[in-house]
Amino acid sequence: MERYGILKIIAEGLLGRILGLAIFAGGFWLLIKGFVDSNIPFAVLGGIMIPLGMWVMAATRRIASVRDELEQPQAGKQE
Repeated sequence: MERYGILKIIAEGLLGRILGLAIFAGGFWLLIKGFVDSNIPFAVLGGIMIPLGMWVMAATRRIASVRDELEQPQAGKQE
């Protein structure tokens, strides 16, 4: 059962960060492509994807932080 817990942590943490970075990088690529080719829809989509990618990275980090706080034993609490 512990194996699935580790896989879930990897899926939430690592894959979430990679997905966030991919969205962030894709947004910059679309933004540059939109300006170079004078393609306004690409530029707008890229401008939307950049903050979306940052939000995904921050949300992934927040989930990991909350999970770490919940897993730490409380000071003075006996188990």
